[in-house]
Amino acid sequence: MNNPFNSQRTLISRREAAQLTGISIPTLDRRIKDGSIKAYTIPGGRRVFIRKDDLLNSLICFNDAA
Repeated sequence: MNNPFNSQRTLISRREAAQLTGISIPTLDRRIKDGSIKAYTIPGGRRVFIRKDDLLNSLICFNDAA
């Protein structure tokens, strides 16, 4: 099983992702909910993390679509 928390890739918080991209946390949450940005939660917890690589790749997709 591929566990994102065992990966060598950098995980960032929603706040860090919003600051990095310049979008608001509610907008980021909508993108996560609609599947545009892949996010991970800790089992049994409420904290949400995003792989920095996934976030940057999704931004490239947003720009290509515009």
